[in-house]
Amino acid sequence: MGKKTVLFLRSSPAYHCWPLFKQLRLSHPDPDTRWICVLQPSVEQEFREMSQGMETEIWTYTERIFTYAGLKKIFGDKLRSRKIDVAYVPLNHPQGKGYFPIIRFLTWSGVDDVVVHTQDDHFEQITWTRFILHRFLD
Repeated sequence: MGKKTVLFLRSSPAYHCWPLFKQLRLSHPDPDTRWICVLQPSVEQEFREMSQGMETEIWTYTERIFTYAGLKKIFGDKLRSRKIDVAYVPLNHPQGKGYFPIIRFLTWSGVDDVVVHTQDDHFEQITWTRFILHRFLD
């Protein structure tokens, strides 16, 4: 079995993301796990310190907010050329309000599993269609 690749997209405040990232590190203890982390340049150094000892590739996103077009422009070819086993997206809003572009981009990119994480520590594996329906039906 090859290396597992995990994508972590810092899409909510640090007080939510950092504990989640630490928790995910414990749930993926295999030293062969490859991590790709998408984050803003303002937290890059802090994240590098947190991820010491892990095979981690950091991709910086310089726009103020994550948009489908922005993600596709900066990371589209890069992400589609890799096999991402699972992507974790921390949600800042309980119903995922504002996360449509991120979920759409990840599913377009061919990520095997997209998992959202709410601030009440709930994980949910999701598809683009399910994400949209879930948000409209709630």
